[in-house]
Amino acid sequence: MRMLRHLLLLFFIVVPFAATAGDAIDVSNATSYESIGKKLQVYIGDKKESHPKDIIKVESNKWQPVNEDVPNFGFSEKNYWFKTTVKNPGEQKQEWLFISKYPLLDEIDFYVIDEGKIVTQLKGGDSRHFSTRPINHRFDTFPIKVAPGKEFIVLFRVYTGGSAQFPLDFKQQTSFFEGDQIELAVQVLFMGIMMAIAGYNLVLFIFIREASYLYYVAYITSYSLMQFTMRGLGYQWVWPYAVGWNESILLYSLVGTVMFAGLFSIKFLDLKENQHFLYKVMTVQIAVSIGCLFASFIICYSIVIQFIVVLVMAAAITMMVCGISQWSSGKKAARIYAIAWTTFWIGAVMVALNRFGIIPRSFVFENATQIGATVEAFLLSLALAERINAEKRKVIDLHETLLSHQKEATEKLERRVKERTEELQKTMEELDRLRTVDALTQTRNRAFFDDTIKEEWQRAIRSETTLALLIIDIDHFKRINDTYGHLAGDGALKQVAALIADCVKRPADSISRYGGEEFAVLLPHTTYDGAMLLAERIRKGCEENDFIIEEGRLKITLSVGVAAAKSPNPGKLTLKDLIAAADKELYKCKSGGRNQISGCLIEG
Repeated sequence: MRMLRHLLLLFFIVVPFAATAGDAIDVSNATSYESIGKKLQVYIGDKKESHPKDIIKVESNKWQPVNEDVPNFGFSEKNYWFKTTVKNPGEQKQEWLFISKYPLLDEIDFYVIDEGKIVTQLKGGDSRHFSTRPINHRFDTFPIKVAPGKEFIVLFRVYTGGSAQFPLDFKQQTSFFEGDQIELAVQVLFMGIMMAIAGYNLVLFIFIREASYLYYVAYITSYSLMQFTMRGLGYQWVWPYAVGWNESILLYSLVGTVMFAGLFSIKFLDLKENQHFLYKVMTVQIAVSIGCLFASFIICYSIVIQFIVVLVMAAAITMMVCGISQWSSGKKAARIYAIAWTTFWIGAVMVALNRFGIIPRSFVFENATQIGATVEAFLLSLALAERINAEKRKVIDLHETLLSHQKEATEKLERRVKERTEELQKTMEELDRLRTVDALTQTRNRAFFDDTIKEEWQRAIRSETTLALLIIDIDHFKRINDTYGHLAGDGALKQVAALIADCVKRPADSISRYGGEEFAVLLPHTTYDGAMLLAERIRKGCEENDFIIEEGRLKITLSVGVAAAKSPNPGKLTLKDLIAAADKELYKCKSGGRNQISGCLIEG
């Protein structure tokens, strides 16, 4: 009888999944699969069906193929079950990741089934504590290990009160984390641009006391906070312990975006005086957005968020209409304003249509509002500047009768010029810094080294202290390039540079790329013994480290030449003597078999 029960259970587990075997994802001959929606099957269940034991009994004909790269069901509160098969016909163990690239899903359950048994069960979603995620990442990321010859059934349960879309990538761990750095850099760049614009206009508000600037800063901040939340960055870095806060902060930031954008438009375009009807429409939209904020405490989130998304579209259209209606007024600022809101409106419409499942999810559609908002932010800043210039021209025209006002405007202008001059100076300083940075390793370059060692040499002479120099060479670097290629060589250089930087802690010390595979470490006020200890620490750290390249792990060793000049006398020692001594010691290391250090103390 017990055997019969086991056979029945095995039948109910295996039969429903048998249809997916032909569509199995092969992990042996690829490094990544983007948007694997078409490799999934979906079963839409009710809220009660929340456990795989309920799903494994579902007949195979109730599972429907997904015909889109990204499954998108609009706003729908249901349990969506997805399944696929992963196989490894190769001879190497594979470690891959499933990545859900929509951080606002409330619940994601992940199951791996092997021969009818659940061998892995993981949880994700922003309605759960961030610490429950298997990997600390802004996206819900689920690891899977597939041994040679193994084949697994993979199940996902997705439930959310917002937009039910499931963009799923499947990548090798190394491939994912390498590509993710670029994507994260794009998001950081966007946030940095928006915050720089907001900060700049906040400074202008402090000096000019024009309400338009304050409303604009509040709008930029609200919109950036919305994007910060939608990209999963907030839940990962700012409020990982505030379960469910993602939904609330998203709604609050959307309300803030509508409200402050409306207030900015009313003030900037003088709608109350120039377009009374549009002023009333805008006022109603602001009031409705505030009403949605209070309604969220008593009405279901999924209803409120749909209404807010529609309100955002309506507000964007209204603001665009306001700008276009003032186009004929001849005001350049109004025309720039119209163009700015048109770009944002296009992006907002794309995202809203995507949320309702009308258009497919893609990189362009997902980032449409960010692209549009960046252009819009620059244009609105330009419009604000143009408005100031228009006011300046008006003051000049009324020079004889408004002399006092002209003086005040001139003082304000001088302050702005001073601020912009300081900004330009900072920019020039940053450009000067970049001039001395090696683009590949992000260490200092040879030009910086040549300038710095001259200064430190003169300082050592004046203060009668010891100046030490390390010249570090990567052993057999040409062999790395010849065997693995120049990209692998570049990766090795960057990793070695990072390892050296971890060992060199003092602010006064500097690391420079001295040649192709050589680095120079300049150590002011450092004894010979101290320099030798540091050189050994660097050499040993490199020897014990596994360097990761695309082809696998790589062992790298270093040869380090050390020279220290104690209280150098300019009549007996020169800077060239110090460099030559370090070079000579490096040559000894290479001649002696490499992977070693050699040093000397020169006095005079």
